[in-house]
Amino acid sequence: GAFFDYIWNGWLCLASPVLSNTGTDRGLPISCFGIDVADSIQDIGSKNLEMMLLAKHGGGVGIGINQIRPAGAKITGNGTSDGVVPFCKIYDSTILATNQGSVRRGAASVNINIDHPA
Repeated sequence: GAFFDYIWNGWLCLASPVLSNTGTDRGLPISCFGIDVADSIQDIGSKNLEMMLLAKHGGGVGIGINQIRPAGAKITGNGTSDGVVPFCKIYDSTILATNQGSVRRGAASVNINIDHPA
């Protein structure tokens, strides 16, 4: 049909995960996922694991860190926050270490509002 013809003629290009994973037992035919991280150690860690699993199956991940408290903010019963930068480094290291089923390395974008005090 027309859909196949568009692809065959180069008029339509499907996303990499569709091309790499459709018809196989591995991966997902989805390109991108969005994750919002809450301001807790538990959520920061669980979203790191979620990012690894999504990347392992071929998806790119956008990570929203707007809810994480800024540097210098009080942590109940435990001093002050170091802000978002240490967690960005963790997410960066994690995505670099995550392979998308030997197809390519994982890809992520950490996003924060421009007016976040970081």
